[in-house]
Amino acid sequence: MDKDDEIWKQFTSNIKPLSKAKQKTPSAPKEHTLKTERKSAPLIKESPSPQYKGAAEVASPLVVDGSSGLDGASLRRLKSGQIEIEATLDLHGFTLDHAYEVLVSFIQRAYERKQKHILVITGKGKENKGSIRSNISSWLNSPALRAKVIAARFAHIKHGGAGALYVVLKKKR
Repeated sequence: MDKDDEIWKQFTSNIKPLSKAKQKTPSAPKEHTLKTERKSAPLIKESPSPQYKGAAEVASPLVVDGSSGLDGASLRRLKSGQIEIEATLDLHGFTLDHAYEVLVSFIQRAYERKQKHILVITGKGKENKGSIRSNISSWLNSPALRAKVIAARFAHIKHGGAGALYVVLKKKR
């Protein structure tokens, strides 16, 4: 045995793997917030249609890249990437469960801060079949998020294309 190997073996002899309970979870996602003044009146028009009895302002199912809830000018601005992104969330590297929890928390914070346009980066995954990207539509339709979201569209290429989504939030009342 080489002297270096012997030293390494002695050094690592007391090392034990962490138990599952002590292993680190992924760090918090990168969140960027841009502060800018609004230059014009709000561009989004709200027209929720209640789906559940007794639920005030629960909208119909959200379709990613659908146009429901947006006027023509807002839709054109989203498609062309000419919107003011107020916050960004990058979900690369997260497990499905953790990504969902982080997304809910992020959208709740953005809603509380009265942010309107956010960017959620999911990545595309192999052959455009990433698990987070595949689940984002159902997550945005979950009861925790649907009441806060007007629309979602895949981003313009300059903001990540099909690996990212613009999410338009409702006004906080």
